[in-house]
Amino acid sequence: VQDETHLPIILVSAHGDVPTVVRAMKAGALNFLEKPCRDQELWEALQEALRRNEENRKRLMYNAVVRRRIARLTPGERDVLTSLVDGKSNKLIATELGLSVRTIEVRRAKLMKKMKAKSLAELVRLALPAEFSFGKPRTPLGNLR
Repeated sequence: VQDETHLPIILVSAHGDVPTVVRAMKAGALNFLEKPCRDQELWEALQEALRRNEENRKRLMYNAVVRRRIARLTPGERDVLTSLVDGKSNKLIATELGLSVRTIEVRRAKLMKKMKAKSLAELVRLALPAEFSFGKPRTPLGNLR
C-alpha cells in the first residue's frame, strides 16, 4: 500500500471486515473508512493524513541534515559518537579504543561542534534518529563515509 514516498494512505472500501482492515493497516494504511462514509469523517481523515505527512516530511528532512553532519565526522569522531550513543564514558571509550582520555575529550568536543549539539543529551537525540527511523535500521554511524 505504501511505498518509499511515505505518503499517508486512506483506504476506502465497501468491504470493512476485520481481516481486510488488518491487512490494510499492516500494509501501511493510515486509516480505513467503510463506504458509505460521512463527508465529515472523510474530511477529518484527510486532515489527519495531511498533518502526518507534513510531520513526516519535516522529520525526514531534519534526519537528512543530521546524517550529512555525521558523514562529515572523521572515523575517530564517529567511533566516539557511536560509543557515546551506547552510553559509554570517556574513560571507557579511551580504554576500548586504546587512546588517552584527553584524545577522546578532544574528539568529543570536535564532534559536538560539528553536530551543533550543546549537550550530550542533545547529541544522542540527534544521532539516534539518523541511525534508526520508522523502526527500520538505517546505515550504522560508522558506515556514513
